[in-house]
Amino acid sequence: MPNITLPELPPLIINGSAKNRDAMTYKNTWDPVKKRPARSKGNSRSVGKCLPVNGKKDCWEIVFKEDFKKEHSGLEKFRVYRYRGGRLEFKPIDPEDSIRRTKEIVRLHGGATWALNQLVGSTPLARALQATFSGGMDL
Repeated sequence: MPNITLPELPPLIINGSAKNRDAMTYKNTWDPVKKRPARSKGNSRSVGKCLPVNGKKDCWEIVFKEDFKKEHSGLEKFRVYRYRGGRLEFKPIDPEDSIRRTKEIVRLHGGATWALNQLVGSTPLARALQATFSGGMDL
């Protein structure tokens, strides 16, 4: 089995609501007035989206942006999952799994097209066109 090295990532925090979650980097600095660490302003940026994982209530898959993947080489070889509490899990990408996943994302709108064809196909104009051009019109 080959030796797999995990990419070094900066600290990540998840911001957003229950449906729309962003993965963001951040940097802590010491606040001398409050005498505690605080997130410094202007140092955080969005690096990806968090998608819920089916069947796992406290788990999200982080889909990183392309520019962040370029900054952290090796990240494109992994799927990254974040669990409640901040634990990250790296799983190597299976090429067949990514093809299967792409098929799941595709949305088909055949129902609306079929309904419009049925509406237009039953009009007198469509019947006249079909009688005139009987060669290849499917209405």
